[in-house]
Amino acid sequence: MCPGMETMLGNALYPNREICYITKIYGINAFFMPKTNATFRSNGIPS
Repeated sequence: MCPGMETMLGNALYPNREICYITKIYGINAFFMPKTNATFRSNGIPS
């Protein structure tokens, strides 16, 4: 819907593995607020 998008901002609803993977495929730099129960440990994918 937004050709040429370079950056995406999102709230705590967005940071899941599927969304992170999709933004990586399209070359978008994603910035998401963490969920309240988030730990910053990697859990399987580098995105």
